[in-house]
Amino acid sequence: MQISTINREASDKTKGFRLQKLRAAKLALEEIEKGSFSNFYIAIEQGEDVSKITPDDLGEEEYFEEDKYYPDSNFTINSHPVKNTLVSFFDLYLQRWRESNNICFGFYTTANIGKESATKLSAEHKIKFPKEKILDLIQSDDIDDSVVDIIHKILIVEYEKQYKDKETSGNLDILKAYDKKSFKKFLKSIRWFFGDEDNEALKTSALVKIKKSQFFNFKLEGKESYILSEILEWIEERQDKANYSERFIDKYQIELIFKKAESYDEAIKKDPVWKSWESIEIPDDTRNLKEKVYSVCGSFDKKEIKRLTRRACAAKIEESDYGKDYLSLKYRVLEACEEIIHSKVSSSDINQERISQIFEELKEKSKESIEELKKDFNYPINNAHSIKSIVLDLFDSCYLSFD
Repeated sequence: MQISTINREASDKTKGFRLQKLRAAKLALEEIEKGSFSNFYIAIEQGEDVSKITPDDLGEEEYFEEDKYYPDSNFTINSHPVKNTLVSFFDLYLQRWRESNNICFGFYTTANIGKESATKLSAEHKIKFPKEKILDLIQSDDIDDSVVDIIHKILIVEYEKQYKDKETSGNLDILKAYDKKSFKKFLKSIRWFFGDEDNEALKTSALVKIKKSQFFNFKLEGKESYILSEILEWIEERQDKANYSERFIDKYQIELIFKKAESYDEAIKKDPVWKSWESIEIPDDTRNLKEKVYSVCGSFDKKEIKRLTRRACAAKIEESDYGKDYLSLKYRVLEACEEIIHSKVSSSDINQERISQIFEELKEKSKESIEELKKDFNYPINNAHSIKSIVLDLFDSCYLSFD
């Protein structure tokens, strides 16, 4: 019998999340490539998309990066992702600059640079755009004062817009009072990366850097993808640690990943259960995660369901990256969930707290099952964060539901 499945494309937002992890991994590998004896600390979703701290004899440099996955797009200084990032950078610049002058930012995107055109905003504030593209001009060693004025005006308007309905005006008064010299210094703290590597290209270049790393040796030949997947897993898993310092991955942890890979035997420890995936009898249920949650709890928080949906999409991305090995992991998670799902759900006590509790219980049961299976099999991912994403994905597709 031909089994029908639902084909849902992962959102660009989810691809953006993977872009963050790949950028963090590549930045870490680049630090190792420098051959410095000093350590570094890199994390995602801590202040900005990617944060990097590199201590040295003079203190430490802090680098904060925003990553924007926008394929086949052009950005101008008027583009919302650019303006929104400038607001975020300015707030962080003021906050961190009071403690250290050694701070810089990065705006990394797959989008290219477009030419500004006149808008209602530019007419109201008498902004005349130059013939050249502003996002090209902003990258020069000495930014022209006229360009500084334009960006300053645009940023003030965007800042007012973002803080309009808030109880505080943030750093608006400081921004308005900034003279050209001070504002230019802020702009020159930003590195701009346009039309840069997408996820696939980043993955390829990260694999090259792994092979060239000082930690690489003949025992690791052919294990580059395993090493990268371990680095990405560590980066993602650590972002939820209660202790702030534990949210960062450093040089010594990456060295341990290389060491661990030496004893990784990919050839003899593959779980063959992926072959059974297509024989699963799928329920005729085309509802997604959001629809299934609201069918049993109409008052479920909208922001929380968006967060859960995003995590479900993350699993779809990882499945496309890891293929058959990931399908084996997914099959094992489904088995574990099916063992307890029906005994955990009662229509009389379903509310938001209970639904969240069920997701956690399914994650814990799945994690326990995978830990046991790891005695005989290798899986590309096995951290609790990713396993919960798989649980949510099973709800987002046909396989699991509350009813």
